[in-house]
Amino acid sequence: MTREELLRVLTFAGSLRKLGEEQTALASVDARWNIIAYAMSRHLEGKLLTISSLAGAAGVPYGTAMRRIGELIDEGLLLRRPRSKSGKSFSLHPTRDLIAQFEVFAAEFKRTVGNTFGFTNGGTEESDGGFYFGGHYMASRILSYPNAMRVGIGKERTIRVLGPIDPTFKTLNKLTPQLNELCGAEFEFINLPLDQLYDEICENQKRAKSQYDIVAVDLPWIGQLAETQAIMPLNDILQKE
Repeated sequence: MTREELLRVLTFAGSLRKLGEEQTALASVDARWNIIAYAMSRHLEGKLLTISSLAGAAGVPYGTAMRRIGELIDEGLLLRRPRSKSGKSFSLHPTRDLIAQFEVFAAEFKRTVGNTFGFTNGGTEESDGGFYFGGHYMASRILSYPNAMRVGIGKERTIRVLGPIDPTFKTLNKLTPQLNELCGAEFEFINLPLDQLYDEICENQKRAKSQYDIVAVDLPWIGQLAETQAIMPLNDILQKE
């Protein structure tokens, strides 16, 4: 399912739960669900998730919330990742296992809603009836939503990326908050027209230290950049590392 659909499922499921937990006395607060839902929401939105904010979202006393969070970490559903070299500050992230389980839940939830309200032609997976837009009928072509790196790159320095002005790099620029949280880093994208990009790569080669951590090059430039040693073979580096 797409990121937007996963967020819609979270919103809809949360609204239904509030009917029983807050607006009536038909159900009690489910701290485990509240923690998972909040963690998934922050992850999908690319926002920082701290243990204090997660405990606040649980809807139960702080001590109870911390025990539930601890259980989810022990079960391998939440990842605790250091945000500094000392490890004193850290962020929390859904693991690959939690994301996979939530995607299964979201797909079944959506299918149930479709069957209940007649949005599908039946109860089988094949009968999408046009309801599974961007979700089920594309399931074999869409990668699962990524989980955060277990060890972040590091918040102490900025990762500068030099690239062209094209749809791919414009999209990366817009997704900077999500990339920051997934990689545990601070990304900065510098986008230039192709002619200016080539000139900047040549100028950057003359500097004692590169101003960029990652540089995108246009394929037709490879030969010329290799001849001027603006780009170098990776063989020796691969063997060393």
